[in-house]
Amino acid sequence: MEVERPTWNLALSSATMNAMVVPSYPVELEQWWLDQARNLTGIREMAPCLASLEKDAERLSDLFTLERAPRFGEYARDGRMLFAYGLFFFPQTFVRVQLVLDELAARCPPSLPPRRILDLGCGSGAASFAALTHFREAPVEVLGIDASGAFLDIMKRVFEGGRALWPDATLRTQESDILSFKGDGPWDLVLVSFALNEAMESRPDDEARAWLRRWLDRLSDGGRLVILEPVSRTTSERLERLRDWVAEEKLARIVGPCLHHAPCPLLGKADVWCHEVRRWRIPETLAILNRRLHRSIEDLKFSYIALERSDAPAPDAAGPELFRMIAPMRKLKGKLVTAGCAADGGARTYEMLSRGLNREEEDALTALERGTVLRAADLKPLADGRTMRVGGMERVK
Repeated sequence: MEVERPTWNLALSSATMNAMVVPSYPVELEQWWLDQARNLTGIREMAPCLASLEKDAERLSDLFTLERAPRFGEYARDGRMLFAYGLFFFPQTFVRVQLVLDELAARCPPSLPPRRILDLGCGSGAASFAALTHFREAPVEVLGIDASGAFLDIMKRVFEGGRALWPDATLRTQESDILSFKGDGPWDLVLVSFALNEAMESRPDDEARAWLRRWLDRLSDGGRLVILEPVSRTTSERLERLRDWVAEEKLARIVGPCLHHAPCPLLGKADVWCHEVRRWRIPETLAILNRRLHRSIEDLKFSYIALERSDAPAPDAAGPELFRMIAPMRKLKGKLVTAGCAADGGARTYEMLSRGLNREEEDALTALERGTVLRAADLKPLADGRTMRVGGMERVK
C-alpha cells in the first residue's frame, strides 16, 4: 500500500534554504575596523594584528557577561579595547538588528521607509548602521544618543568610513543617557539595542513602563520602536511583561516577534522564556580573533520586541494552525517535533510524522530556525492537550 505523503510545502533543499536565510556582515565595515586595528597596533598582517587584540576581546567579554561593571569599565576610552569591540561585538550587534529589520520587512513592512531614526544608547552605532544599510535607498537622518563621548566619536568615524553603504544618510550625535534624554520627535524608528537592561537594571517595572510610554508617544503615525536585549531570563521576562502591558493598555500594535496580542504564554514558565537563536555568516576577522578564545559565536542569541504606533488590532482570527517556532525542529523516532507560539496566543508542541518524507525534505525542515513562522495543515489535538499532530507545514513570510 502506498504511504500517504505529508502535505508540507517548503519546496526548498536545506542548502538552498540556508543560503537564503543566513545573513552576513558588510565587508566594508569589517575592513574599516581591521584598518583601524592595524593603525593602532602597527601590525599590517591580519592574523598577527588580530592575535594582538585577543586579550582585549577576552577582557571585554568578561566585562559584559561576568563582571557587569558600571558602564562596563568605560572601555570606550581604551583604544585597544574599543577596536577589539569593533571587531568582535560590533558585527554581532549589527546582524542581530539586521535580522529583526529583515523579518519585519518580510512579514509586516512599514507603511513608509523611515526618514528620522533615533538610536538610544547607540554606543559605536552598530544598530544605526544596520538600519541605514537596510533602508539605504531612502534619505535617512539618524540621531545617536549615548552617555559616552568616546563612543559617539567613533560612531561618526564609522559613519564616514562606510559612506558608500548609506550615500543619502545624515548623522547627528548627542551625549546623554537614555533615561534623561527627552527628544523632540516625531520619530519614524526608535532603536534601543542592548541598552535598556543597563539603564533599568535596578529600576522597577513602573519606571520602565513610563519610559516606554514616553517613546511610544514620540513616534510618528506608523512609526516603530524596536528594543533588543540579551538572552537572560531577567531581561527577556522584563520585555515580556512590558509587552503584556502594551497589549492590555492597547498602546501600540505588536509587530514582532508575536503573532497575537493575547498575554505572553511563556511569561512565568519555570524553564523557558521568549528569545531568538539565529545562524549567521561569521566574518573572517571575528573567526580569527576567536580562534583561541573559543567563545560561542556560531549563533546569535537575543530577545526583542517591535511596537508600532497604530490602533492595536482585534485578536488575530487565525488559530493554532499559524505559529512561530519557539524551539528548534527536532528529529525524533518517526516524527519531527517543535514548539510554537500560535496566533491565538497559545504555546503548543507540534509534531509531524516523518514517514513519506525523503532525506532532503527532513533536512530542510530540521534546518528551520527558532523564530520561523509556519502554517500547519490537518491539525489533530493529541490526548495530552498540549500537542498538535499536523499533516504538513508551510513556511510563511
